[in-house]
Amino acid sequence: MAKIIDQKGRLFGLINVIDLSVILILVSFVPLIFIGYKIVSMGEKTEDKEWVSVKIKLVETEPEFSSIISAGDVEKDPLGKTIGRLTAIANVKPSKVWVTVDNKMLTTIDHPVKKDIVVNADILCLKKEGTLYYKAIPVKVGNAITFTTDLYNLPGLVVGLERDKTLDINE
Repeated sequence: MAKIIDQKGRLFGLINVIDLSVILILVSFVPLIFIGYKIVSMGEKTEDKEWVSVKIKLVETEPEFSSIISAGDVEKDPLGKTIGRLTAIANVKPSKVWVTVDNKMLTTIDHPVKKDIVVNADILCLKKEGTLYYKAIPVKVGNAITFTTDLYNLPGLVVGLERDKTLDINE
């Protein structure tokens, strides 16, 4: 009967046990590398993305904030691709605040400092099962949205959107 491991440390007298261990570990990584490559190379298909024009309302913004927002500002993903662009500042009005008159009646007046701003933006949305998503959040009127540039983070509310518009957004 032949020994499984001989005196030189070879398995069945053919290959060293340590060499066999290294080969088995390397071979076991091949499927993992292949699966990882398939996942990365598939990515998100461009046909699953759609540019959408949205109106975003910013409520009670500070005057310093409203002065740095401008048409043409862009948001980029971590890879540096443009995923959003402010196209216009559509409306700037003083914010409304509730006040009481003679401790009896409520009425609204213009806030002396804060503004409500409506901006138009084009955003690149991912389309999944008929729903559009911008940064993993559904794009629907009434939903919150955040537009981020190098200078600011713009939290607002979607108050309008226009789909199926062909947009040419270049970086």
